[in-house]
Amino acid sequence: SLRSGPIKNTNTNYLALAEVWDACEKGKYEILNLITIGLPVYDNGWVTATRSVEMHKAQVIQKFEKYVICYVLAGSVLRGEASEGSDLDTFIVIDDTDVTRMTAAELKSKLASIIYGMAAQASMQAGGKYKIHPQIYLLTDMWNSINLAHPVIFTLIREGVPLYDRGMFMPWKMLLRKGQV
Repeated sequence: SLRSGPIKNTNTNYLALAEVWDACEKGKYEILNLITIGLPVYDNGWVTATRSVEMHKAQVIQKFEKYVICYVLAGSVLRGEASEGSDLDTFIVIDDTDVTRMTAAELKSKLASIIYGMAAQASMQAGGKYKIHPQIYLLTDMWNSINLAHPVIFTLIREGVPLYDRGMFMPWKMLLRKGQV
């Protein structure tokens, strides 16, 4: 909920980080976009960081829309615990189930090169102090990691917040919360 209050004849609006992440978990990604296109009076780095992630997400989805399963933010910035050396941990799950012209390793390598370049460009354009650190997972690898109860993947699912989801990430998160994976 957006809250308002007068400060020396000025109206201010603020939104708690938890409210933003809750909206994203419910598929209301537009709230994040609205925040990042606004002009904040005060920004401790969070809005600029989110702006660069939004720019990167938009580039990735525009280029690979048919294949992007989800784009998720995780890590210290998400928790509000970022320090000088922090980066923006994102993970992107790509559907590789209908790719037949190259191996999974070739596909991941090709995508990584393009997506890392986009990340550097978005970080620079946004002018933020945090660099985007994308982690790319192929859907088949992600599924295998879930089946094997890989602790890193479970941490990403438990703590991550989807900034884009085609209907896979939140079911994984809900099944993890229920102890069914």
